[in-house]
This record gives sequence, structure tokens and C-alpha cells, in this order.
Amino acid sequence: MKLLVFVALIALTSCSQKIYVVRHAEKATPAVNATQAEKSNPDLSTEGNVRAVVLQQRLSSQKVKSIYSTNYKRTIQTATPLANSNKIPIVTYHASMDSIVSLANRVKSNKKGNVLIVGHSNTIDNITNALVGEKVVAADIPETDYDNLFIIIRKGKKYSFKAGKYGGK
Repeated sequence: MKLLVFVALIALTSCSQKIYVVRHAEKATPAVNATQAEKSNPDLSTEGNVRAVVLQQRLSSQKVKSIYSTNYKRTIQTATPLANSNKIPIVTYHASMDSIVSLANRVKSNKKGNVLIVGHSNTIDNITNALVGEKVVAADIPETDYDNLFIIIRKGKKYSFKAGKYGGK
């Protein structure tokens, strides 16, 4: 009986999950005559589409089971190659602070499979910090940075943080 309890404890503490948090890839510059809607919700640029594919390639072997994105073209387009290759839907969330906390709680309560979250330069710090439970990303990401790959690793009830890069500058 003691051996069975020990094995169960080992199994529970060895369970791990990775949560990948990225900013959307490079966005296209809207045309001079673009509408306000086109200016506020642009598509990815050619470089952004390449980066989205690089992200898919980087995470293709990581057993991502859930993908979350805001409901903007650039975030959805960043997540789409991985969603298509893994045949999983993209679940949208709102970028407000209340919604970010709710998203973090939702992700933390669902421990099945790895997760990708695509956000914006002014939200991925809040998302990452909410998931880890402490301030690990000090501030908003600069508008010119698109290559951050933040990884939150859950082992049992503990969360750790690793900052990485993908796809070049």
C-alpha cells in the first residue's frame, strides 16, 4: 500500500505542462488610404507570416493541445499555422486585465497538454506574470520586438519561467 501511494505521489509531482506566451508576429503597415478598422486591425506582414510558420515549426513537437488568442487578425494569424497542424481550435479571449486574470486561471485549472497564448506587446507581460504568480516580465514588450518566446513550466503546483527567442529578429 505504501508503495502504491509513493508511486501515485511521484506520478503527480512529475506531471508537467508548458505554457508558451508570444506576442503576435510582425504586422503589415496599412495603406495610406486604409480605413480606421484596417489601421487598428492589420494583417500580418510577409515577415510576420514567415514568423508564424517558424513558431509552428518550433512548437510542432511540443504537444500543444490548447491555443488562446485575442480576436485580432494579427494574433489569430500568428496562431493559425500551429492550430491547423495540430487540428485544434483557437479560443479567443479579451485583452482586458480582468480577462487576462480569468484566462490565466482557466489555463492553470486545465492541466491537460501544453498551451500557446498569443497576445500583444502590452499584454504578454501581464499574462506571463499572472500565470507564474509573480513579476517575471518587468514591463510591456517594445513595439519592435516580435521574437520573445516566454515559457511557463508547471510541475505539480509550482510554476517556473524561462525567457527564450524564436525566429530571429
